[in-house]
Formats: sequence, C-alpha cells, structure tokens
Amino acid sequence: MKFASGGSASYVPEMKFRLPFFLLAVLVIGLATYLIRNDFNGPVEPPISDSGPPIEEQLRDAIRVPAATEMSVTVVEKEEPASGPTLELSRGKLAWEATIESVTNAQGVSDAEKARRLFAMVATLPEPAMTTATEEAVKRLPDADYDAVALPLIANPQTHGLVESVLFDDVMRRPDAIALPALLLVARVPNHPYAKFARENLDLLIGEDFGVDWPKWEIAVKNALAAEK
Repeated sequence: MKFASGGSASYVPEMKFRLPFFLLAVLVIGLATYLIRNDFNGPVEPPISDSGPPIEEQLRDAIRVPAATEMSVTVVEKEEPASGPTLELSRGKLAWEATIESVTNAQGVSDAEKARRLFAMVATLPEPAMTTATEEAVKRLPDADYDAVALPLIANPQTHGLVESVLFDDVMRRPDAIALPALLLVARVPNHPYAKFARENLDLLIGEDFGVDWPKWEIAVKNALAAEK
C-alpha cells in the first residue's frame, strides 16, 4: 500500500490497476501456445496402432493372384490323323512249300513214288525245307521199299545232318527186319556221324556188345531176325 503525500492518508488499491494487465497476459500466452501447436507443428496425427498388420502385408493382400481353379484354360486336343482302311496281311506259301505240296498232292502217284520224288529233291531245297521234305517222305515210304529208297541215304555219311536226323529217328520205329540191318550198316562206316549211336542201339536191341567185331555182329543180327520168325 502507498499513502498519498500532503499529510493525509488515503488507500489506493494497486490490484485494481494490475488485474487487467494480468488477464491480458494470460490470454496472450494461451493464444500463442495454441497457435504454436497448430500452425508450426502441423496437425496432430493419431498414433499408429501396433495391432494391425504391417503395410507390406496389407499391400500383398490387396494384390490377389487368381488360383489355378479360377483360371480359364483352353485345352487343344491333338487330332489323330485319319487312318485308312485296315489291310489284312496274309502270309503266302513259300516256293519250297508249294514244291513239296505239288508232290504230296499229286494225283495217281503211289506213296512209294512220292517218297522217291521227295528224297530226290531234298538236296535242292533250302535247309528249313529239308526236314519237312524228309518227314513227308518217310511218312509215305512203305517198309517194302525202305531198302531201295531210304537205306542208301541213311548209310551215306555225306547226307545232310537235318535229313540224317529224321532218317535215324524213323529207322528206330521200323520193324527189326529193317532196323537191325540198317543200324549195322551205319555202324560199320567209320566216318559216319551216327556210327556210334547205331552200335549203341544194336547193343540195346540184341543185348550184346561185340565192339568192332563186325562178323560177330552179322551173326547176332541174323540170329535175332531168325528168332522172330
């Protein structure tokens, strides 16, 4: 408080004059604070929440790749070339087959003569045909004509092996009157490929082994044939 000069005391309240200045200062400071926050710092953005997915995942979710089942696929089937009519391939007769049949089917010709003709052509036939021709020949050859037709072939060491094999099998099926003399004849030819087998079969049929003593073999064969009569 201050007192007026001149001796008389009077009360002058200073607060009456300071209050308007104080309110004005508060308003100025508040306004300045508001302007500084909004004008200079810019708008206040809301805080970013950590609960949401990262921005990269949000972008990936926005770009959706269609699944394979959703894609339209056009399949172009390859057209098979038009096939022509099916040709039935038939195997015709070979030349040697026709030749053999021309003999076996001949009309008015005896079986013995057919066998002779077949044996005569064996040497001119290819190997696959030799067996067939010989089998057809021995099948038709009567026992009565065996010595005259087949015996020279089976005893010849130069006869082809395919033919000889069929002849040897056939002679073992013939009666002893044909088989025993034929086997003895083959066994006595030193270089005959079937000489050993012929002698072994003689041993089985007669029941004795005389080695290479051919006179004894001849006697044994005659006695065996005589015993059958």
